[in-house]
Amino acid sequence: MIFPAQEDENESPRPTALFDGLASVSTANNWTSINRWVVPRVISKIETEYIALTEGAALVDLGCLPRYIIRGDQAEALLRRISTVPTADLVPGETARGLILSSDAQVVDICDVLRLTESVFMLTASRPCERRLQLASKGLDVEIEQVTSDIAALALVGPRARGIASGTGFDVTSEDVARQGSVRGVETAVRSILFGRLPSVEIVFPAAEALTIWERMNRQVQLPVAGLAAIEIIRIESGVPRTGVDFTIADAGATSDGRMPVELGLPHLAPLNRTWFNGRRHMRALREQEQRQGRKGESGTRRLVSFSVNADVVSAGASVRCKDSPVGHVTSAAFSPGLRSAICLADIERSALAGPFTIETDASRRCEAQYLLTQESELAKEFRKREKAATESFSRAV
Repeated sequence: MIFPAQEDENESPRPTALFDGLASVSTANNWTSINRWVVPRVISKIETEYIALTEGAALVDLGCLPRYIIRGDQAEALLRRISTVPTADLVPGETARGLILSSDAQVVDICDVLRLTESVFMLTASRPCERRLQLASKGLDVEIEQVTSDIAALALVGPRARGIASGTGFDVTSEDVARQGSVRGVETAVRSILFGRLPSVEIVFPAAEALTIWERMNRQVQLPVAGLAAIEIIRIESGVPRTGVDFTIADAGATSDGRMPVELGLPHLAPLNRTWFNGRRHMRALREQEQRQGRKGESGTRRLVSFSVNADVVSAGASVRCKDSPVGHVTSAAFSPGLRSAICLADIERSALAGPFTIETDASRRCEAQYLLTQESELAKEFRKREKAATESFSRAV
């Protein structure tokens, strides 16, 4: 679950179903908007919220994320048309991550899909995608319902999330399958998700009952609430790109400078051995061209990488240099209380991956930057190992 770029704060955002609960515990009174919903930037203090997320658990309002219920015998086919999520492999109750791609394999968004029944799915994206769904559904027997305003979504994020959720009456007996139940007469659906590198539990329930669930949870145990600033640190530590921040979305039009999955460090979310998905044909053509030219893994000219910087402050837009030559720029940055250093994501030239790197922290100072091991970089590394092993096995068989 990753939030997209913040919006112009003059767009009159709407309160989420949980806004009153958030406002009642907010001491910072620091808000912003995402997808035209009000989101807390800070609830109390950034470092306090970060510690709660990484050492215990904290509540996070996910009411700003667009959600769609897709029904019908061809619902799975529709999701294959717009995403790389392996819907065919999901049993009811299971969730998987994927990417929404354009036809030329440019990343539009990061998403996840929950299979509710054999023919009913819930798609969660970081940005609205109604038009894409409507266009992709032509000729298919499906129904699409936008349910963002009808439901509330609350996440318990952190290493103690499952234990706390269980202790407050939610069924989290399965780590893999969503559970439906009732708390004080309110129907809920509970599922395990990953929030960056942190294990999390998401609780979805009717928007009209949002404060009932909020009061129930806070009566059982006083839980801290985390705002966007603390969540942003976790995101960067996890190496997860943020839509509209770390890459320009493919739907941005003529000014778009889109990125393919491998360029964002996300090849594991769009494997070519997966069943057909939008953009797969273009990716396969590029792969075959690489093989004919004796090149491997060289699709695209850019790479999004994670750095730990020997500094306290790094700003988005800062120049990244390799051997004193500019090779890219910082796309998002934060100070990590856990690592006690600045961390960032940076868009750099693929040819400069060997380093070494420095990053400009101000007009007169450059600081050493080293690759940061993240959840996404580890997943990408394991994916490449499996892909290489499979290719070598096939070659030997032939």
